[in-house]
Amino acid sequence: MKLLFSFFCFLLPFLLTAQSLEWKYAQRGPFGTGCFEHASKDRALKKYVVYYPLDLLETEGKKYPALVLCNGTGFPASKYPAVFRHLASWGFIVIGTEEGWSGKGKGAEKCMIALIAFNRMKDSLLYNRVDLDHVGIAGHSQGGAGAFNGATRHKHSAYFKTVVSLSGTHQDLADSWLLRCPYDPALVSVPVFMTSTSNPYGWDEDRPGSKDPGICNLASMRRNREMIRSKHKVPVVIARIANKKRHHGHSLVDSLPYTVAWFRYWLMNDSEAGRAFFGSDPELKRNPHWQDVEIVE
Repeated sequence: MKLLFSFFCFLLPFLLTAQSLEWKYAQRGPFGTGCFEHASKDRALKKYVVYYPLDLLETEGKKYPALVLCNGTGFPASKYPAVFRHLASWGFIVIGTEEGWSGKGKGAEKCMIALIAFNRMKDSLLYNRVDLDHVGIAGHSQGGAGAFNGATRHKHSAYFKTVVSLSGTHQDLADSWLLRCPYDPALVSVPVFMTSTSNPYGWDEDRPGSKDPGICNLASMRRNREMIRSKHKVPVVIARIANKKRHHGHSLVDSLPYTVAWFRYWLMNDSEAGRAFFGSDPELKRNPHWQDVEIVE
């Protein structure tokens, strides 16, 4: 309920200053959605939670791109079903787990293995319906580290064609004794979208008078970008939520419309969605809800 209320509060400003694509993808997509759960033998994961477009039950032979979601610290999939449902309503098969510590990307790897298995199981709803050539990965907070690691350090990492990090844990914190989930952006060879908030007293910003970098500040995202681009000249987009009353926890929901657009562009070849980020006049650049927008192609 708290997440639904947060999402409602997020939508209110659009009534006055709506940007066309952000507003479009903030709405529920054209597909009804269904959900199933599948037990995991891994105690840390507990179960796989899968949301899917109901259209796949009615349309034979059609395959759907998939998304793997990496949880924030102590924030299992069961706590944010609205996000899964929203993404599925835009045509994605979405999978996550109850994993509390996702930073090493192990849960993402097992989600990818599960998707492959579901796609092969004749008694599965997803039998021959997963477009394994078009899979994306996203994560919030510690899950940002999980998304980077999931896309780079595991046997099935090559399946992931793009990465979204939502207030993703900066490298030093990920490598600390507390989280122990170091990641190396230089290993990333696919397009990346990174967001955070701009709250000057929140976890996503340098605190005035302090050397504490918080969880995900602008400098940490720029550092990630430079390391990615040092090895692979792939598109990287950075943006921060302009409303300084929005904090680290809000970034998951506030970033959702453009997360939908990003995945639809890279995984569905949706050229309209791509106008949010690229072209002569990308919407994200002129959207007053966002600041510090940096687009490198």
